[in-house]
Amino acid sequence: MIKQASLKLQCQEDNHKEEIDFICYHEFCIGFRLNCFECFKQGIHHTHSDDVKKVNSLISFIENKNKECDNLIDDLNKYVESLNQQFSQLIKGIKNKYQLARESLQNLNPCQINDYLNSTIKLTEYK
Repeated sequence: MIKQASLKLQCQEDNHKEEIDFICYHEFCIGFRLNCFECFKQGIHHTHSDDVKKVNSLISFIENKNKECDNLIDDLNKYVESLNQQFSQLIKGIKNKYQLARESLQNLNPCQINDYLNSTIKLTEYK
C-alpha cells in the first residue's frame, strides 16, 4: 500500500516551485494530470474542473483501479474456464461421433457401420 507521506511531488512547470496539489481524472484530458496550485489558478483543466481532485485522492484512486483490474482478471479467468469447458465438450463430441474403437465395430450392425462411414467420410468438410 502506498503511504500518503511519500507523495511529495514537485510541479513540472519550470517557473513553479510548489508541490503537486491537484490531480485530473478526466477520461479524455490530454494535459498533464498533476498540477500545483499555480497551474490550477492559470485555468488548466477549467473545462472539466469537476474531475480535478486533491492529490491525497490518488491513493484511493489507485486502490480502486487495482480492484477493478483484479475484477477484470477474475472475469477473464471465468470466461477462459467456461471456454475450456465448452472446448472439452466439443472435443468429446467429435471423438464420440468420428472415432470408433476396433472392439466396438463388432457390436455394430451394417446400418450403424454405414451411418458411421457416412459421417466420418464427411469429416473433412468440417475441418
